[in-house]
Amino acid sequence: MEKHRHVFEEFATFENMYDGYLLARKNKRTKNEVVEYSAFLEEHIINDVNRLRWHMYEPGTPREFFEYFPKVRLIHSMPFNDRVINCAWHNVMWPIYEKSFYAHSYGSIPNRGQEKAVKQLQYWMQLVGKGWYMG
Repeated sequence: MEKHRHVFEEFATFENMYDGYLLARKNKRTKNEVVEYSAFLEEHIINDVNRLRWHMYEPGTPREFFEYFPKVRLIHSMPFNDRVINCAWHNVMWPIYEKSFYAHSYGSIPNRGQEKAVKQLQYWMQLVGKGWYMG
């Protein structure tokens, strides 16, 4: 198993938090909390990095609202600064975890998904139908 050192130091940097901000605001630039965070962007990012480094970070209270399409659901949404931190964590940890997935894992992985899984399954079924089954 490969060891990864200095992951936290790579995570708790201004540059990584800014990249996390860009990812978190994607398709949400006009939302009030995104506009408020963006107004003092540098200050917010520096405060988030310092709270992480000083081990003083605590997640905020989720916001609750109902989504009515296609059915009624109660949604819990993290505050925007928590989403920035989550996206920054994803930027650092995803390359590490991605290597550990089975080659035919398709769920929630970029450039994979249901369509690719179905095509692979159909390919395997065609092999079995042609007598390539080794079981």
